Amino acid sequence: MHAAKLTNNENFDADNVDSRYEKRFIQKEIEKKAKSLKREEMARINTLVERAMANDPRLLREKHRQQQEKERIANERKEKEEAEKRAKQEQQERIAKENAQREQQEKDRKAAAKVHYEKEKKRLRKARQGFRKIILATHEKANAVMEGRWESMEDMNDDVEFLCQNLDAPQIEELTTTLGGPNTDEPKLDGLLLVQEKLLLVKEGKSQEEAQAQLKKQRARQEENRRVEEAKAAAKKKKNKWTKEELSCLAKAVKKYPPGGANRWDTIALFINNQCKPETPKIKEECIEKYNQVAKIGITTKTSDEKKDEEDGNNNNNTNSSLWTELQLKQLQDALSKYPASSMDKNERWATIAKEVEGKTKKECVEQFKKIREALKQQQNKK
Repeated sequence: MHAAKLTNNENFDADNVDSRYEKRFIQKEIEKKAKSLKREEMARINTLVERAMANDPRLLREKHRQQQEKERIANERKEKEEAEKRAKQEQQERIAKENAQREQQEKDRKAAAKVHYEKEKKRLRKARQGFRKIILATHEKANAVMEGRWESMEDMNDDVEFLCQNLDAPQIEELTTTLGGPNTDEPKLDGLLLVQEKLLLVKEGKSQEEAQAQLKKQRARQEENRRVEEAKAAAKKKKNKWTKEELSCLAKAVKKYPPGGANRWDTIALFINNQCKPETPKIKEECIEKYNQVAKIGITTKTSDEKKDEEDGNNNNNTNSSLWTELQLKQLQDALSKYPASSMDKNERWATIAKEVEGKTKKECVEQFKKIREALKQQQNKK
C-alpha cells in the first residue's frame, strides 16, 4: 500500500526506497503509468489532428483532389479495360470472320476441284472411248489392205489399254485426231505410225529417233509380209477357182444333203469331187466358204433339172429357195423349239415360224423341215 501511494506521487524518486523489491515494483508501476499517459496524449493529439483535418479547407481541398484523382484513375483504368475488351472482341470477330471466309474459300476450291476432276474424268473416259473406236476401225482398215501394225487383235488391245492408262485426255485426243477423229468414216492409216511411236516412247522409254528407226524396220518387215501374203492369196485364188460345173454340183449337193445329216459338208465335198473330178479336190471348208458367198450376194446356180422345171412352167418365185444359210437354219431350229406343235394351230404355227426366218416363206420352212426329218430317218434306218 505504501508503495502504491508512493507511485502516485509524480515527484517520487525510486532511489529513495530501501528495499530492492519495492524499487522494482515502483519502477514497473511508473512505466505502466507513463504508457497510460502516453496513450492518452496520443489519443488527444489524434483527436486534434482529426478535427483539424476535418475542418481545414486546405486539407479538404487536398482530400477532394485526391478523391477526384482516384476516380479519374479508376475511370481511366475502366475505360482502358473496356477498350481492351472491345479490341479483343473485335479481334476475335475478325479472326472468326477470316476463318469463315477461309473455310468457305477452301470449300469452294474443293467444290471447283471436284467439278474439274469430274469434268476431266468424263473427258478422259470419252477420249478413251473415241480412241478405242477409231484405233479399231483403223486397224481393221489396215488389215483389209494388208498394212496391219499389230500381229494380233490381242496385241493391239494390250497396247491400246496401256496408252489409255498412261496418257492424259489431251494426249489421247491428239492421237485420236491423228487417226482422223472419233467420228470419221475414213480413218488415216498414217496415224498408226504416230500411235506406235508414242507407244515406244511411253512404254519402252525410247527416244524419238530410236522409235522412228524401230518403226521403219517394222514397216519394212510388214511390207515384205504383205507382198508374200498377196502372192499366196493370188496363187490360192487362181488355184481354187470354181467352175460353173462345180458351182452347179454344189447347188445339187446342198439340196441333196440337207442340214442335220452327219458330216454333211464332207459328203458335199466328196460329191463335187466325184462328179467334176477337179485337179485339186475340194475340201469342206472351201465348200462352206463358197456356199456362204453365194448365199450372201443372193446368187444361185440353177441345175439343169431346175431350168427344165422353169421351162415347163414350174418355176419357183424365190430363186434362193434351195439354198439355206447357216443363219437361216439356226433361225429355223430356234423357231421350231420356240413354237412346239402343241402350242398352236398348224397353219398359224408355220406362219409364225416363217416370220422368224429371214427370206423364207411358210412353204419353204415346211419343205426344209421335211427334208431334215427325212434325212434323220434315213440315218436311223442305216444304223
